[in-house]
Amino acid sequence: MPPFFERLRAGALSYALFSRDKTSAKMIRKDSGYVHSLYLAIPLAVGFTLGAMLLLWISGQTKIKFEEFALPVGTSSYFAEYDGHKIHGTGICDADDCIEGWRKRGSREAALWMGNSQIHAVNQLKPGQENASPLLFRALNKKGLDFLTFSFPNSNFQEYYVFFEYLRPRLNLKVLILPVVFISFRETGIRDDIAKALNDPDVKNSLKRTKIGERILKECGSKESSKESPEDGELAALRGTIQEHSEKFLNSWLKNNMSLWEARPQVRGWLTISLYRLRNTVLGIDPQTKRKMIGGRYEDNMAALKAVVDHAITEKIKVVLYTAPIRRDVELPYILEEYQACKNQVKELAQESGAIYADLESIVPGEFWGQKESTALNSKLELDFFHFQAAGHSILAEALTKLIRQ
Repeated sequence: MPPFFERLRAGALSYALFSRDKTSAKMIRKDSGYVHSLYLAIPLAVGFTLGAMLLLWISGQTKIKFEEFALPVGTSSYFAEYDGHKIHGTGICDADDCIEGWRKRGSREAALWMGNSQIHAVNQLKPGQENASPLLFRALNKKGLDFLTFSFPNSNFQEYYVFFEYLRPRLNLKVLILPVVFISFRETGIRDDIAKALNDPDVKNSLKRTKIGERILKECGSKESSKESPEDGELAALRGTIQEHSEKFLNSWLKNNMSLWEARPQVRGWLTISLYRLRNTVLGIDPQTKRKMIGGRYEDNMAALKAVVDHAITEKIKVVLYTAPIRRDVELPYILEEYQACKNQVKELAQESGAIYADLESIVPGEFWGQKESTALNSKLELDFFHFQAAGHSILAEALTKLIRQ
């Protein structure tokens, strides 16, 4: 074979070998990429599977009432009604029904009791038993005085201030009863339901008269207070756009056709509770852990309490302040100096303003208090410092009846 063709043949052979090696290298790299992607996909697949199993489990559970998370197992909420209308409400959401019932009963002078979960919660509630609210309702009605109760868990005095200004012009108020719970001075903010009152012009004008009222309006007055669903609120920035309509359609379809989608609030709440219990476990927090005063919150709540008392007295409404019952057969979960200083300050406020004050912290005997499930990640029962049995509610109702009649 001529040299020229030999060189051509050798070149073709070399090119064929080079192309084959290059193709093989590409295949190897491609195979390696597949393997690498597979390794990346495994944890994603495992996470997705475990997440789906968790969502399915949560969606199949009894729905948790997260607004009552503070209530222990064995403690029940009791909201009394009379003649088809509530006499014990939970906020703006059912205030109209309570007010309508009051009107049907003749719009008489009324006593208003506002407080936290201690008012509506009953330990080991048995059929036929009640809490203090209906007991007071019947006792005061015999004396010609109507009576309404409103309570919401983990509440604070800033919320009582806003809600009082909402109810005051809607009722013929004669008496205002407020429990002084030290732990309420640690809470802050206005929950969404109560914040709806901030849209009322009369409420705004009343709050503007005080520094704490102006602060509440500034910090909470812009809260969403319409009757939109959570999905609508999330889409507020997209209002009027094609994306809004498409996302609303998808949300609606998913909610109606997938139980997991509808269970999203339960999932978020369940995770929040789990993190709360994990925190308590890690930090060793239990009901007997000392709760210290939080300076700024304490001052804001004390200012709100003073604003409520001052305005009520100005409107010739009798104000009854009382230190709420607390379990006293064990050491209190407070710094005693701070707790006593708070009680003294409230007592001084009552004396200066002309309100009635009573210390009822020890009025409920130890045998009428109970235990609750753990707020940590164990199953150990814990002491309940704030909720008591029906017998304790009877004692409290009798004591408050005497104070109101003073």
